[in-house]
Amino acid sequence: MLSRSIFGFVLFTVILYSAAAPATAQFKLNNDRINLDSIVNFKPVPVSRWILSYNPYGFFEWPSAAGFGIGYRLSGHAELWSESSFLWNGVGKTQGPITGFKQVVQGKLFPYEKIPFFFALEARYKGYQYRDTNRFINAATKDTLSEFSSFSHHYFFGAALQVGVRTALGSGRRFQVEFVLGLGIRKYVHTWYGVPQGYTYAPYRGIDIKITDIVDESPDVYLPGSVRLIYLFGKRLRP
Repeated sequence: MLSRSIFGFVLFTVILYSAAAPATAQFKLNNDRINLDSIVNFKPVPVSRWILSYNPYGFFEWPSAAGFGIGYRLSGHAELWSESSFLWNGVGKTQGPITGFKQVVQGKLFPYEKIPFFFALEARYKGYQYRDTNRFINAATKDTLSEFSSFSHHYFFGAALQVGVRTALGSGRRFQVEFVLGLGIRKYVHTWYGVPQGYTYAPYRGIDIKITDIVDESPDVYLPGSVRLIYLFGKRLRP
């Protein structure tokens, strides 16, 4: 499964690079290339040296995440950004409350001025813990513990490529909204405490599609996605 996941990630990278290659051509002095900014009539989105971001709710992942981020615009086309979030149950129910933390660091490339989309390369860490009932199996005795209450720790390390859109929110010049979605590879580790010796965790699943951040038992691939509110402050690089 890991080899297929790596192949899928590489394929996704090639597709993104193929899409981004024409965009990066505008940075070269080549008269044979068409500068898309010159033929698009969209109004450029305002850009400032600093941004604050707010992730109100993690729609695409569990546990749910909410947090704040800060970004620094290196130029009109490149941005460094980091976000810290706390994790909680959201709509999911567990025997005990979920507590945890998530940190995301991204480098973003905005190829065009008049088209508000960007590419992002991210590194992500997530750690959380909670008490819940799960199923555990003893492979030697073939015995099963159903709905057994235990406490667990979960850790997540990942890297991903994303595509996003950032556009003005309303008629104001300081507030914006950002939508992002991507594909990444992760290392997922979980540990259960208080489980009798010889028993291992047995997830409830009929079909394991192994492509989503929502399913804890899928350790190799995840789909990062979110909606964020953006506030511009500091020196204006583009009014």
